Amino acid sequence: MTNGANGGGTTPEQVTVGDLTFDISVSRPESPPAGTVLMLHGFPESRASWRAVADLLRDAGYATIAPDQRGYSAGARPVEVDAYQLDELVADVIAICDALGLDTVHLVGHDWGAAVAWTVAARHPERISSLTAVSVPHPAAFAWAKSEDPEQRERSGYMEYFQIPDEPEFNLLADDAAALRMGFGDAVPSDVADQHVRVLSAPGAMTAALNWYRAQTPASEDVPVVDVPTTFVWSSGDIAIARAGAERCGEFVRGDYHFIEIPDASHWLPDEHPEAIADAILSRIGRSPATTARGDART
Repeated sequence: MTNGANGGGTTPEQVTVGDLTFDISVSRPESPPAGTVLMLHGFPESRASWRAVADLLRDAGYATIAPDQRGYSAGARPVEVDAYQLDELVADVIAICDALGLDTVHLVGHDWGAAVAWTVAARHPERISSLTAVSVPHPAAFAWAKSEDPEQRERSGYMEYFQIPDEPEFNLLADDAAALRMGFGDAVPSDVADQHVRVLSAPGAMTAALNWYRAQTPASEDVPVVDVPTTFVWSSGDIAIARAGAERCGEFVRGDYHFIEIPDASHWLPDEHPEAIADAILSRIGRSPATTARGDART
């Protein structure tokens, strides 16, 4: 692992696993950390989406690690579509933990990062102390909603468009990524949006990010039930994720489960409501599975 300059409470570093090198942001409290939180970003974002949450978690005594995931990191950008299958994305998370000497982590994911986090927690529960998923429900719940809920089918139509070769890349990056910036609206701070655009404007980066959509198959949604303590955070104002899948999510968690609804917010919850997301993570970390019976809750 190599270090960079410190700035804004986080240190840019790199971690190499096999042939891939991932850019990561690391935040460490002044005292020995109470634990480590690994945070996975979504599309069309970068690790910068976790900046505000990381600051809050560091102030609470936790170390944080936020990687630019496969395709987003310049040193981890394979050209083959199959290199972005869910199995590869999950393996990256475990490999990063191994490279950093982390036996267990508190895992957090938003959007595509949530889909990866759900799958890591389901397949590798021994490595995950807790899971906080933001915006996107368990893949099986989401698959059900796309199949059975007309509202979710309509909201997910963009996924088919993203599987078309070349055209989505051109349209998303045209005019200084005007379409991306419009999608972020006022929920994502302009400097953070600029960082997302810089990452995705690098040669091959947008194609790699879209390959996450192109590489997935129905088998990608066949994810086991999650046994680790889990919190799912969703907003009723999310334009991409309808209520049906969000409310079905708890059926795919056997561990202690907590559902938090943030009313009328956007899809970009880590940027728009970092305090609420940090509170949800800290609350999840603090809940003891040994003394808390499984139950659903909404706040």
